[in-house]
Amino acid sequence: MTKQTSFSAFLLLVSAFCLLTAASSVSIVQAQERQNPITTQAMNDIFDNVPLTLTYDVATDARTFRINRGAPLPDAKRGDSFIVEGKIYPGGTLPVGGTLINPGTFNPDTASGSIGKWVLRGTFNADFAEIMAGAEPAVFGTQYFIFNDGRVLISDGPHAGSNPQLRPLVGGGGTMSGVTGDVKEELLGTNITGLFNQRFTFKIKRQSIR
Repeated sequence: MTKQTSFSAFLLLVSAFCLLTAASSVSIVQAQERQNPITTQAMNDIFDNVPLTLTYDVATDARTFRINRGAPLPDAKRGDSFIVEGKIYPGGTLPVGGTLINPGTFNPDTASGSIGKWVLRGTFNADFAEIMAGAEPAVFGTQYFIFNDGRVLISDGPHAGSNPQLRPLVGGGGTMSGVTGDVKEELLGTNITGLFNQRFTFKIKRQSIR
């Protein structure tokens, strides 16, 4: 056998070895994929199932409160409908403290940093005297979070009480069109106007954002 023939045979052996190695690698990868089928779609599904969390504070303005029959708040009865609004702030802005009898010192007229308007239209679930005695939730109603940047979030359900209230997130507008999820409402206290400061934590289903 000549040197040229020997070299050619060597090249054939090397080529065959490379082909066998590549085939084995493909087989190993395929086997691993069968055992761990983490596809792009699976990763997207995992991401979609992790809720988008947003937190906002709201200072309710008692001066905007109106009952349908013109009665003052202390005369509210179960079944009375009402509307009230307030200012939205980034989560963690508003202080804890203050009661309906002894309001806190936060002043929405002088505080800076508001990022939108909050509106609640609802119906009393108990008489005011019963609410002061601890009846909750105090009302059921629809809340509108109208942000200065054009986004809108809408929730519906129980409102107000010493215990956190869980409310369904039923829709939105702008970049939040079609959103669904849950909202946890927590009472922080009251502000200088005489009504509540609250914190709202949204858990939004990512796949619901259109």
